[in-house]
Amino acid sequence: SEAEKKRAERKRKILERKREAAKKDLSKYGPRDIEKPKDWKRYKYDEAEAEKERQRKKAELEAKKREAAAADLSKAGPREMGKSKYRGTKFDESQAERERAKKKAELEKKKREAAAADLKKSGPRGQKVKGFKGMKYDENEAERKRQQKLAEKERKKREAAAADLKKAGPRGQKVKGWKGAKYDEAEEERKRQKKLAEKERKKKEAAARDLKKSGPRDAKKTKGWRGLKYDESEAEKKRQQKLAAKEKKKKEAAANDLKKVGPREMGKNKYKGTKIDYENDGDMLGDRTSTFVKKKSKDPLPKEKKLGPRDVGKNKYKGTKLDSKNGSSKKKKKSGKSTKNGKKKSAKKKVPISADSGSASGASSKANSTASGDESESGF
Repeated sequence: SEAEKKRAERKRKILERKREAAKKDLSKYGPRDIEKPKDWKRYKYDEAEAEKERQRKKAELEAKKREAAAADLSKAGPREMGKSKYRGTKFDESQAERERAKKKAELEKKKREAAAADLKKSGPRGQKVKGFKGMKYDENEAERKRQQKLAEKERKKREAAAADLKKAGPRGQKVKGWKGAKYDEAEEERKRQKKLAEKERKKKEAAARDLKKSGPRDAKKTKGWRGLKYDESEAEKKRQQKLAAKEKKKKEAAANDLKKVGPREMGKNKYKGTKIDYENDGDMLGDRTSTFVKKKSKDPLPKEKKLGPRDVGKNKYKGTKLDSKNGSSKKKKKSGKSTKNGKKKSAKKKVPISADSGSASGASSKANSTASGDESESGF
């Protein structure tokens, strides 16, 4: 029908527009919206041929691995490495000489310029900035801007002079961005009347308080306060007990004033002393003697007798035996001191002098003989 033909034509035009847009921007459309390239043919290949190619690549890889393993086992020498194919760089000596002369000339030029700069200090015009270009502007425009600045400066000066002549009041001091409050005049008047009425009422109340002092009934009650609830009979009993105790104290004080208290009235002291338990108190409660006066005890302790040579006995030390290189042993050193003649000195034993004065000399000779005998026996 005619309607179907129109729809097909409209659909075809839409597809054409899409294809043209897709050619311009391929990222917006998918592969189905884009037309196939002209004269495009699918690639045809043999599966067996592809398998042969894969096997060949695999065999080459295996051969390289075997060669690498063999090279690791044996280090390559000069024959295996072969000759180097590098033959060196060939250059023209005259060209190299020209390059060296050119570099030398540039270096000399820089040195001369640096020396000239040191002789004369560069000013602001001599100091150039690389890549800087001066500003291009219209002289007439700059002149107009200067005239505007001067006019603005003169205007401010005039305003300041006028302000000095007359001090600015509250209306002359303007605040930037401030706008007055907008309100209803009738509403403000009602508020003012209300404030005045409240003020008058407070004045009247204060005048009334001055005429008559306020009592407890005039004072307002505290909010949330509740009275204490208690038994009247119990309170009466406590009051009577306090009064009785007070009267008793008064009577006792009056009786004490009439007669002084004696030992019978005071009674006994209930203090029984401190009880201390010691595991071993020793002779803590024994009699002590003064540190300044020494008293002889009735049963003196027997004094210990000092040990003599007979009680001590002989020394069992036999000396150190040393064998010399010649095989002869050193003689043992005899105990006791020897004189120059080689004779031992006899230790004289002190004998206490007896009460008999006549036998003093005989006792001393006997003591010397006995001491020498003891010394020979003990070995000292």
